[in-house]
Amino acid sequence: MKGILDQEKRTFVFRLKVTSLKGFNSKLQQEHFYENYLETDKFPYIRFMGKLVEHIDFSQMGEFPVRAKGIFSIHGIEKEEIIKATIVIGKDKLRIRSDFQISLEDYNIKIPHVVFQKIAEEISVSIDVSLIKE
Repeated sequence: MKGILDQEKRTFVFRLKVTSLKGFNSKLQQEHFYENYLETDKFPYIRFMGKLVEHIDFSQMGEFPVRAKGIFSIHGIEKEEIIKATIVIGKDKLRIRSDFQISLEDYNIKIPHVVFQKIAEEISVSIDVSLIKE
């Protein structure tokens, strides 16, 4: 994942290669999910761009709950989302942690009925990323 957080404006953009998603039962299931359902040849990235709702003082070290509001883009579909996260401010870096759900239907990701019971309609996403403070 690559990303930028403008502390003064509270704006951010993060981009993730779809093929970096993990958590599949098998290598074959992972390949099918990437190629057939997420169509990574057409849509290789997931993007989230927006603004932090809460005002936090980035000069203060500590752990802060926030909401990130913005446009989430998956599979060529853009949708406004509000995602809860925790920002941990350290001396030289920021750590961002979040757990949330993504509905496949919301992003026009079609799962054939043959394998529908093997793939959840909502995908659980966990993020734990560190950014270097500049």
